[in-house]
Parts: sequence; C-alpha cells; structure tokens
Amino acid sequence: MKQLELDPEDSTPVKKFSLGMNQKLGLIQALMEKEDVILLDEPLNGLDLKSKKLVLQLLETLHQEKPATTFVIVSHDKFFQDFATRFLYIDGDTITERGSFDDQLL
Repeated sequence: MKQLELDPEDSTPVKKFSLGMNQKLGLIQALMEKEDVILLDEPLNGLDLKSKKLVLQLLETLHQEKPATTFVIVSHDKFFQDFATRFLYIDGDTITERGSFDDQLL
C-alpha cells in the first residue's frame, strides 16, 4: 500500500476515497495475491501523473520478482508502451496484433 502512497493505518472510510485512491486500492487488491495472470482494466484511470508512474514502477518490480507473471492490461493510456511486450487491438469483432502502441493509428 505504501508503494502507492496509501496508508494502511488510515481509518478513512473507502466510500470517502477519491477516484484515484479507489483505483489504487483496487490495484493493490489485484496485485497482492501474486497470481500467475493478472487482469487490469484501465488501471491508470483517475490517477495523476505521479501515481501513474508509481503504478508502472510497481508492475515492473512485480514482473522482475516473478517474471512468469502475465499481465493482461486493457488501456488506452500510452504509459504502457514501454512496459508491454505485445499489443492487441479490438475493432468490433476483430482482434489484431501490432508491434507498438503507435501502430494502433495505422
């Protein structure tokens, strides 16, 4: 929790958390189990620039600690362009693979 600047001793009710704080809490819940496959849907939504960088650092650290972990990330955020090794794009009922985030513009 501290890696994402949340205080585990904070007694603030979750319903009073901001969108960004709720997003961080959800990420922590998803990542703390250390599963082999982790699904994240728009994990940077509602986060400020600093928090986005912290999330990416955390994901990179987790991947280094457990390289066999697969992250499936649904995102429109370009922040993942250096983290991801594959990019799949869904257009209607068609899934295509492209080499980079910028290839989606083609």
